[in-house]
Amino acid sequence: MLRLELTEKLQNAGYKIATIISPMAYVSPSAIIHEGCIVEAMAVVNTGSEINECCFISAGSIINHNSIVGKGCHIDCHAVVKSNIVLKNCTKVEYEHITD
Repeated sequence: MLRLELTEKLQNAGYKIATIISPMAYVSPSAIIHEGCIVEAMAVVNTGSEINECCFISAGSIINHNSIVGKGCHIDCHAVVKSNIVLKNCTKVEYEHITD
């Protein structure tokens, strides 16, 4: 995925990649958000979840507890990642979809 390739090149060149979290999003204090992620307004990242590098967590989406989102994933608006799910790198969870 191009986003991951470009991020890696920038990191190898010594750049620190920003993570942007909307002040209108909820991110649990125990959640881990890695570099290069964007978490939009009204998104929820619950307890014990991990969002790996370069993920896009769209408005209104929910990452339930103890889930791991692989590198380069896109969780679209109002999508839900169920508890204890591991998403593979570069997975897209479509609008209003609930993962199984």
